Amino acid sequence: MACKMKRKARSKDTSARSFSIVFGSKLKAFRETASEKLVYLAESLKASLQGAEFKRYQFLPVQGDAVPAFESKNTEFVIVTPNAGVSKDVVKEATLKAHGVSKGVAHRPAAVGESLDGSGLLVSVGWVSAAETVKNDPFLSIINELKGVSDLGLSHVSLKKH
Repeated sequence: MACKMKRKARSKDTSARSFSIVFGSKLKAFRETASEKLVYLAESLKASLQGAEFKRYQFLPVQGDAVPAFESKNTEFVIVTPNAGVSKDVVKEATLKAHGVSKGVAHRPAAVGESLDGSGLLVSVGWVSAAETVKNDPFLSIINELKGVSDLGLSHVSLKKH
């Protein structure tokens, strides 16, 4: 899936750009990360940033199916990284709770993935419109809880299939 990205950075480091990949399994991740096409794509993206910081994330699914979120009119990606002194388990628990609210209470297509290197999590949520947001409950309180234990890097994108 290729995408046109409208980036709204809300993490503490607003100058950073990211390239995120979600794999279906560890075996697929191993094969794909070794592929020449993926290495070329990553290097091309890095070169196009002309010296800006570039962070590459790779995720394996933990809970939910990301495809319905990716197929939504608007997709929100949230890179969740633990605050200093907070364990990964605490952050993972809070992230899975947020996913449960998205999926169970608000009926939004959503998924959680864990980075291959253990540095964080990815939450993907599908929205019908850009105006639909997490500024109201049930999302607001759960997002505030998540912010208490982690840094959230938010991006909104409209993905186009090719």
